[in-house]
Amino acid sequence: MDLSPQEWKAECEAYLTAQGPWVARSRRYRAASLALNHMGFQNGDLVVDVGAGMCDFAAFMYTEGYRFRYVPIDGSISGIDLESDILTLLHADWYVCIETIEHMADPWMLADFMQGYTDKGMVISTPNAAVTNVLELDPTHKCGLTLDDFYDHGYLANTESIHYDQDTILATWQRP
Repeated sequence: MDLSPQEWKAECEAYLTAQGPWVARSRRYRAASLALNHMGFQNGDLVVDVGAGMCDFAAFMYTEGYRFRYVPIDGSISGIDLESDILTLLHADWYVCIETIEHMADPWMLADFMQGYTDKGMVISTPNAAVTNVLELDPTHKCGLTLDDFYDHGYLANTESIHYDQDTILATWQRP
């Protein structure tokens, strides 16, 4: 499917309006914020949110009292397609990628790319393919990942119970 950036942006916006209620999504954001804190997140740090959607992660963090610099990257904002557009990422303290990589045919291309631009570390969350049929969960999903996939790529990973028992993988990587 060859869409212009404007057409892709419109599709992304339509997808975002269909996402679930804030209460359900905020559980993801809490898990990501706890992981960032565990890795040494500090107020004033620069966070790039890849697949930022409506920037709800930033809203959650600001509501919780965090003060940080924030750069969202999302098709609904700029029309960028994370799989086909050449990304121009900036060096940042942290990268977060919350419920995004399962929408990619090659999630490791994006993960490796982000890893090269983070100064401190990154947090990725995705549905757990060991307990969820990820491809049937959402027609825009292109891959399912397990804990072993993340371990094989050098991440620390564990399961979180966001909607039901162990349904989400939360993976972290920290610059040595």
